[in-house]
Order: sequence, then C-alpha cells, then structure tokens
Amino acid sequence: MIWYTIDSIVKQLLLEQRKPIHWYLEYLTHATSALRELHFDHLRSVKTVKLIPNSYKAVTLPCDYKDWVRVGAIANDKVKALVQSSNINRLNNFDASGNKIKWPIDESTTSIDDFYMWRTDIYEYSGGFYNHRPDLSSTFFKVLPERGEIQLESNNADEAIILEYISDGLDADAATKVDPYATDAIKTYVMWQVELNNRQYSKGDAAYRKALYDSAVRRLRSRKNPLSKEDILNAVRKGYSATYKN
Repeated sequence: MIWYTIDSIVKQLLLEQRKPIHWYLEYLTHATSALRELHFDHLRSVKTVKLIPNSYKAVTLPCDYKDWVRVGAIANDKVKALVQSSNINRLNNFDASGNKIKWPIDESTTSIDDFYMWRTDIYEYSGGFYNHRPDLSSTFFKVLPERGEIQLESNNADEAIILEYISDGLDADAATKVDPYATDAIKTYVMWQVELNNRQYSKGDAAYRKALYDSAVRRLRSRKNPLSKEDILNAVRKGYSATYKN
C-alpha cells in the first residue's frame, strides 16, 4: 500500500495555493492538528500490544493510548475477550510497608460456572438448564486513566493481556504513513484554520472552508467504511439460533 506523509501533503498544498515556503510551519501545524482529529473518529490508528500483569494484577497503558478497542487474553491462536466491569475497585490496596498488592479474592462470590456445576446435582429433577452460555463466561477488567492502568480481577490467572487501542496518531509512523483517503480532509482543514485565524478573510470565507472540510470528512468516512451487503446479511443470519439447553 502506498502511504503519504504530512510533509508531502503540506508542500503540495503550498504549491496549489502558490504560497512561499515561509508558510510551511503554519500549514504544518494545522495539518498535524487535522491528523490528530481524524485519528480519533475516522482513521483510528489501532495498535496491538502484549502487556504483562504486575503483582497487583494491573497492566500499564501505553503512553499514546487514547481509547481501547479490545482487551483480551491469549487462548492459543485466538484472543479471548475480557469484559469491562464498573464494579472493580479504582483504588489500590497496600501492605504495611506501603507497597501495592492485589486485593484479596472474595471466596463468597459464586460464578456462573460454579452455579452450573451445582445445578448438575439436581439436573434430572429440574428438566435442564436453559439458555446457559458457558462460552460467554469471562473475566473482567476496568480502564483507569487516572492511574494509567487497566486493573484486572484479583483472581485473574492470565500471564499476558492483549490490548488493541486507538493512539493519538502523532507518532513517527503515523506522520509518515498517512492514508491517501485523508489527503483532501487534511488540506481543507488547513485552509479552514488559515482563513479562520487570519483577519484578512471574513467569517463567510471561514464558514465556506468549514463546509468543504465537513464534506471531505463525509467522503473519508464513506471510503473507509468496510461494511458490505454480505456483511449485513451475515449479521442478520447470525442473530438467529436455537435456544441452548444443557
């Protein structure tokens, strides 16, 4: 795949606008802002990292982390998704020396799998256990931005966590590997900001550039959307299945 760079996009725009090179720094500043904004909602520079839980069952968020896409544990050649929970404690637990330690495991908590095993004792009397989904049993996590960590359950036994996350799009790779679909949106954003912050132009000029930028973003979203007719049909078909009975 062929990638563009912020530098080449800015220089091309300067040539199109017949601007001298001393405009380069201002145009580059607006272009990096455009790239950052586009990455949050449209381009979505998704990265995947392998994180090792520490002694109190937490993993450190990457420095360019903005939002998570998926958190899971390694299960051979697949990733078993973990489930976000609001019940996990946001506070750390400490020992007498002030070191962070994991919270004690609540032995009184009964999981759905434990409940299922208990039901097997009376299985022949109850007539079955309907709608139980053992494949959905999962462990839980909670993202804590104020701590810069993802906290896992105290009884989590996974040796590593796979995190798929959205970065801010401003690292070296993102600046030198810009999706060609985003070129027009970046250019129109730059011209919008130039005219918005220059008293030489009226508010009507800036509003016109803003409308052009919004139109470019809509084209970008439509071009990046991978959803097809077959995907929609498959999603509908997968929504219908027989009721589970164990």
